[in-house]
Amino acid sequence: MSGKVSRRDIPGAVVLVRWRDMVVRQRLIPHGAKILVGVSGGADSVALLHLLYALRHDLALHLTVAHYDHALRPGSARDCAFVRKVCAGLALDCVWERNKLKKPAGVSTEDFARQRRFDFFVRKARLVFADAVVLAHTQDDLAETVLMRLLRGTGLSGLRAILPRRIIAGTVFVRPMLDMTRAEVERFIAEQGLLYREDPTNAGDDFLRNRIRHKLIPYISKEFSPAIKNKLAELAVNAALDHEFIDDELQKVLPQVMRMYAAKAVITRAAWCALSSSMRRMVLREGVARMNGALAGALACKHVEVLERAGLEGVKTVLSLPLGLRGAVTDKFITLS
Repeated sequence: MSGKVSRRDIPGAVVLVRWRDMVVRQRLIPHGAKILVGVSGGADSVALLHLLYALRHDLALHLTVAHYDHALRPGSARDCAFVRKVCAGLALDCVWERNKLKKPAGVSTEDFARQRRFDFFVRKARLVFADAVVLAHTQDDLAETVLMRLLRGTGLSGLRAILPRRIIAGTVFVRPMLDMTRAEVERFIAEQGLLYREDPTNAGDDFLRNRIRHKLIPYISKEFSPAIKNKLAELAVNAALDHEFIDDELQKVLPQVMRMYAAKAVITRAAWCALSSSMRRMVLREGVARMNGALAGALACKHVEVLERAGLEGVKTVLSLPLGLRGAVTDKFITLS
């Protein structure tokens, strides 16, 4: 009989120890940090909260919980009430907010919800002077996001999918559970006897991510590769490593081609045209990311290609991009706003 233990068999207590060692080793969460923890009420975020709570003395953490109610389905207010009750039981402060804005025409529900959620986290992180916002994405989320990007069209930047650490609008976002599988999270939840809320929309196939989770990944796992989720996560990690080299080169040329003015990026067209196609596209994506990092993932390859083509032609035009972004081209400048 083999002595090999699968990750699915790892007990919750061991998950806690392994996760603590990983967080300390990678220094994702510095000692003494003031943390804003995003908690939806689902299993992943509840597990994250309790893992951080268990670490609070070892790392001298100051925890505040943040919950955003998207108001997209009946009963979402009960999720907020649940999170507040959990926080009360742990004697933790909780900030929350309910969305009151309507989704603009032409914007997907997923993209709208994501943008509103990130805006909320940035505002609340500033309000409580948090050093970082910590979110509960797992290896399963990472694999699903890689497939989503591939299906929508993406490049090396998009293949990174979900980064362990990222700065959006001046706020540090940390995802310390990307090395944990959803099965490990569920085992930890079960062993610790933790309660959580089930989002009924996760069981349906209305959203692309759900269809990937419920249909595509199980099919690939059964017919082609049982380790597909792990392989996709490896692809994301390798893409991130390669992207670091390209980003170093990007930072060298940016001062020569782009200036930021409040909520817009202005690119000097002549200097930009002299760059390689790869670097031109990186500049375009970086311009969007610096305006609002939460928007960067909304640009698919086709959007960048159209914008690059218009920039090279230099004919005066205005292009409509996802999530209300605009690309204005003249003979001298490319303006992203």
